[in-house]
Amino acid sequence: MNTILVILLLIFGVSVLTAIAPVLSITTDFLNIKDRFKKWRDEKKKAKHKKEFCENNPDFKFSLNYLSNPQPGKCNLSVNLLNVSKEVKYIESLEYNYEDPKNRDKFEPSAMFHNSEKWPKRLEHGERVHVFVDFSSFLHNTAFAYWHKGFVVYCTCRTSTGDLLQSNSIDFDKLMGFMEPIEENYKNLAVLLSNKTAGSLRDIEVTLWQLQFFKRLTVHIAKQLQYNNIPIAEYLVSEHGLSTHKNIWVHWYRELEQKKIQPRIIEEFLKSLL
Repeated sequence: MNTILVILLLIFGVSVLTAIAPVLSITTDFLNIKDRFKKWRDEKKKAKHKKEFCENNPDFKFSLNYLSNPQPGKCNLSVNLLNVSKEVKYIESLEYNYEDPKNRDKFEPSAMFHNSEKWPKRLEHGERVHVFVDFSSFLHNTAFAYWHKGFVVYCTCRTSTGDLLQSNSIDFDKLMGFMEPIEENYKNLAVLLSNKTAGSLRDIEVTLWQLQFFKRLTVHIAKQLQYNNIPIAEYLVSEHGLSTHKNIWVHWYRELEQKKIQPRIIEEFLKSLL
């Protein structure tokens, strides 16, 4: 402001300067008010973001993408996080979250990917972090819970200054599209079993898909079949000698891992029900 007054004094003289000085003062005050308002608005916006995980945090560009042409049977995710703030940020480890857009308040367990990445990561202004993840194992393990149910996947993390960051979301079924499809014989078997037992076709189909992938009977596969009116618990006790307990699924985890009952044996049992 003082520099402007000196320049105008040299050009126009004292009389002109006296006349326009109040205008300059008002203009300067207005600009200061505008700057202060912008600063207040930005700080309020950032404070809001620090209360809950939210997409489009003003200090970051955070994106989750997938490779459109991965190795067959693989789903590869790419996470990019750019620090656009004026301060140094330390980024904590990433978490992958599942959400039903129709019921956002319902909590779904998140997943963390453990590899050689070191956390936290230090990011200066304009610096980015890029993380590449094979998401296939997460899809195999969570397919029964989320496949064909409208769920989405997104990524979250925290910073040292209290930011709660959230990426964009991707349809769970879109990611499942990169996995190997269910074999035709399993698909047909699922239809026959659903008609026979009045179980959910979707539940039985995804369970047989997991049997196809894991190549053995797991406790989760057995539980899913039992919950769809298929008496596999009685079959395992009578034909494979599994022990009886009040909570069989907890105790059977280790037993089934040791026995490694092959898909062919389970297929024969299921066909015997038809």
